[in-house]
Amino acid sequence: MAQYIVKALKTYLKSPLTTSALSVVLRKLVDSKNNNLAMADFGSFGVIVIKQGDTIEMIKFTGLTQNATNCTLTIPSTGRNLNPTQPYAGSAIGNAFQSGAEVIVTNDPLTVMQFGNLNNAQTWALLNTFTVMPQSTAIPSVGADLINKTYADALVLGVLTTINVIVPATAGETVVAGNLIYFDTTDDEWKKCDADTAGTVENTLLGIAQGAGVNGGAILGGVLLRGLDTNQTGMTQGDVMYASNTAGGISSSAGTKEVTIGIAKSATNLYFNPRFNQTLTENQQDLIEAVEAGTDFYAASAVGTDAYAITISPAITAYVSGMRFRFKADVANTGACTLAVSGLSALAIKKANDQDTATGDIEAGQIVEVVYDGTDFQMQSQVAQSLANDVFITMTAGEAMDGTTSPLPVCIDNGASALTANIIGGVNNTGSSTFDDTTKAFGQSFTMPSGYNRLKTITIKLNKISSPTSTMVVNLYLADVNDKPTGASLGTSGTIAMSAVGSNTTHDFVFSTELTVVAGVKYCAILTASGGTLDGTNYVQVMNLGSSYAGFGLSSTDSGGTWSTSATDNSFLMVGGFIGSGAGRIVTTDSDNVDRQNNFIGFLKSSVADASTTSIQKDGIVSGFTGLSAGSKYYVSDTFGTIGTTAGTRKIKVGWAKSTTELVLQVQEVDATL
Repeated sequence: MAQYIVKALKTYLKSPLTTSALSVVLRKLVDSKNNNLAMADFGSFGVIVIKQGDTIEMIKFTGLTQNATNCTLTIPSTGRNLNPTQPYAGSAIGNAFQSGAEVIVTNDPLTVMQFGNLNNAQTWALLNTFTVMPQSTAIPSVGADLINKTYADALVLGVLTTINVIVPATAGETVVAGNLIYFDTTDDEWKKCDADTAGTVENTLLGIAQGAGVNGGAILGGVLLRGLDTNQTGMTQGDVMYASNTAGGISSSAGTKEVTIGIAKSATNLYFNPRFNQTLTENQQDLIEAVEAGTDFYAASAVGTDAYAITISPAITAYVSGMRFRFKADVANTGACTLAVSGLSALAIKKANDQDTATGDIEAGQIVEVVYDGTDFQMQSQVAQSLANDVFITMTAGEAMDGTTSPLPVCIDNGASALTANIIGGVNNTGSSTFDDTTKAFGQSFTMPSGYNRLKTITIKLNKISSPTSTMVVNLYLADVNDKPTGASLGTSGTIAMSAVGSNTTHDFVFSTELTVVAGVKYCAILTASGGTLDGTNYVQVMNLGSSYAGFGLSSTDSGGTWSTSATDNSFLMVGGFIGSGAGRIVTTDSDNVDRQNNFIGFLKSSVADASTTSIQKDGIVSGFTGLSAGSKYYVSDTFGTIGTTAGTRKIKVGWAKSTTELVLQVQEVDATL
């Protein structure tokens, strides 16, 4: 707070002053013109001197109140008995004075020493000599400002500082300080930017108004073209700022046209540098020049394996969707292969959109063109092994298969079901098979036959007695080591009402979605009932199907809490309605499997997951084999997924060997002349 010197008239104590008193009561306190004085006339503090006889005390006060009869001064705790020499310290204890003691306001040393230091603004009329250099961190802003060493270093050495580029400007509409504006070359005026309108933010000169302006008038303070703007509000330090969709505004999120205008130094200060991160890098310019010259993205691979790698010039720093590369393969591929560009990660080369390459798809010396799809490289050039008569079709797999090591013979599944070989038993009409209580459950354990991986129906022979009205359903479970159901249900069939059951009739419990099962794994099919009427008079019997099966019959009388099993008579036996992979899907051939010996279609040369699409070669020359006998005929074998020179159970000729690694496809089925 400022400090002032006051010329006051002498006054007197109105009340005695004790040694520890922290207030002084005077008769009055007026200036030399007899005007009452206030605390503001002194500044942050004032000093009085009290004299009575030989006793003198200098007292500091920080508060002053006057009324019609007296003036009271407030003394701080260290304001009594000030020392007359530096540092002019006081204490809480002073001298005692009686009423009538003389009081004067004097040019005391404590007050006078305040002048000529940083507590007051000064105008120096005479030369002042300093024995040490004065210091300041302020940046000069007007012509008469002194500069500090840091600023001088910045001018000479290029040390970072803020130098604003400001130009005089005429407003083309009403603007205020902090508005983002652009120069309208038609009107030679500055107008508000709006990221909704491309012409106000793109390919134009941007600036920030440093003051207010109206249409046709000068903008106070001009327009900042580069530098530090101090007219913003609400920013977060470090945020990249953009032109806003609000006219004249800026935002931490991009507007319709994404134009960066700087970085927030603080909530109110902005480093203004339009499009600082939206210019082309030298590498990007080189790439554009390379594309225009027709030399883009080509190089030869020389790594000696089908993990191809190329270095292009100029190099790329990241893959971008749609990038196209051409390379010369130094070796032929063996199965799936990869490509790495400019030292980046190696990515898979796919053919037919998402299929791994098969052995020989790329030949040594072949120019291969690929496009990055965001995940892999899709091969655009023709595969080397696809001669003019090679034919590939896209099919859906009915099971997981792998033809990468050697081409795998496949057929189209016909969706066969209710296989005679898969009847899993019957039951005699005994009391233990009577379904007369909803707490009862009946079942059968069975092993899924070889070659099948889905289950669609469970067929059971039933006999209705009287009028039961309960509803039945079948659930499929895994079987534990004791042939009992374990874990959660793998699937629930549709329901069959007992009222719909006839006399000794079979009924199909159909799963709305085919259940995925595993050949060779043991399962339990469990029949349960719920609701309606079911008792000793109205019930259903599980009947004999006339065949047996080496599984276990199951029964429960406590809703499946505990199970009884029978391995001798298979008490509660059912027929399994098995299906293969699903009609129309491809599966591995097997000449002695009735559902895998028909509809041979060709060879799979890649790896495919169940229910995924893949490419099948159905005509032409199939490469990738090993150990073929050149000139020999080849047939589908009785060994799952293989071919041989001897026909299997069902004669299916697939072609003849052109060499030890190539087979000419020539399919013929069930012909005595094969």
